[in-house]
Amino acid sequence: MRRRVSALKWAATCVAVVCSAVAVAGSPTVLSPSLYYLFPAEGVRTDVQTLSQAAQSAGYVVITFSGDTATAFRDSKPAEGDIAALLGEAHVLVLDGDRFLLHSELSGISYSLRPAAKGMELVISTEQDTTVFDALAAIFGELQDLGVLGMNIDLEAAQSFSATSLKGPVAPPGVALDSALYDLVVARDWFSYATDKGVPLSGLRIEVVAELAAGATFPEAFAPYVVSETDRLMKLVLPIDQLVPLAKEGAIGYVRLPLHPVAP
Repeated sequence: MRRRVSALKWAATCVAVVCSAVAVAGSPTVLSPSLYYLFPAEGVRTDVQTLSQAAQSAGYVVITFSGDTATAFRDSKPAEGDIAALLGEAHVLVLDGDRFLLHSELSGISYSLRPAAKGMELVISTEQDTTVFDALAAIFGELQDLGVLGMNIDLEAAQSFSATSLKGPVAPPGVALDSALYDLVVARDWFSYATDKGVPLSGLRIEVVAELAAGATFPEAFAPYVVSETDRLMKLVLPIDQLVPLAKEGAIGYVRLPLHPVAP
């Protein structure tokens, strides 16, 4: 049976739950500043409008994307500065359709709650060795104040990645995804990575090309994201969290960034 930590039950049973959960082999007990961690977060419940209002009241910059258009507010007033700079703020909420990404920098702890292939994921990094107990206590406390409830963290399924390595991880077997795109999926900060690598994002989405395997039919579940197509190539504007699920489809030979002509 997998060990999970529930945000709803945290206040009453945090010591017993965490001490039990972190003792399971393979789950981290101490978070190292040399790594960042991705924890699956299931069962997240929140009303986006309520979250937006709570975040603004707490001093967050709230950025809403609609297609290629973005609006930003701070304290219920239009926020000054360009969107790229605002995305790097210490406290930011990004809304994109039915998806959201919330980033916050607490004392010695930085985290993001963002969409994942299944539900959400919690990305945590620390400035010094920090117990899972201390990190989750601080994070859950803030999320509950913002109205984010029902979150179950799967400690055993945590992934960790180097915070300093220049070379990204290799995509798992069966994931036919360009390395730059897989690096984006598991990056600590999607927006910072995209800026550094020159990968254009549109909110929580990205334009990609899917190459069909010979004789294959494009998966119907991803059809709503297609913007143009040829016999073997499909151009999509796809949520970042759906890159790996698309690349796992047997009908897909490869998923990559679009090729843009270079001026002579």
